[in-house]
Amino acid sequence: MPERITIENLRIDDSRHPETYQGAAIFANFNPQQTDASYQEKFPYVKTKEVILKNVTTTSGKPLRISDNPFMFRDVKVSSGQ
Repeated sequence: MPERITIENLRIDDSRHPETYQGAAIFANFNPQQTDASYQEKFPYVKTKEVILKNVTTTSGKPLRISDNPFMFRDVKVSSGQ
């Protein structure tokens, strides 16, 4: 994965979401087994270190989430760039 990702001028139309919707996620949960530090990947991913969001909006008003697997992306810094 790239070291830094910039997402700029993105409008997410999530106005027709189910009641259980928690908001859009930046990363998919592509390794659901990695839920704690004891898990060892056979081929470890090099994860992104930083995501910069510039003018990113959702019609639901819900903020972007990092992932359905927050442990896997716990060290990723998400910031609003100017």
